[in-house]
Amino acid sequence: MSKQVVVGVCHGPRCRDYGGLTLAAQLKCQGMAVETLGCQSLCTYSPIVRLHDRIIHRATLERTETAADAPGRRYCLPD
Repeated sequence: MSKQVVVGVCHGPRCRDYGGLTLAAQLKCQGMAVETLGCQSLCTYSPIVRLHDRIIHRATLERTETAADAPGRRYCLPD
């Protein structure tokens, strides 16, 4: 039995403006557990997702799914 992926999505003002709420809804539709994060002070890189104790800058559904599929891999996703 695999552990459910828990994804933290920043809901700070800038991340909300840049699609954080929409991204959270998309991730929920994909079956991921989504937790609301307060501002992560990384506004330049909005929206922010925390996954496996790592931060994904300028997060999209595709980038988050890619990172979730490789939990043990150290990843750096290109912009």
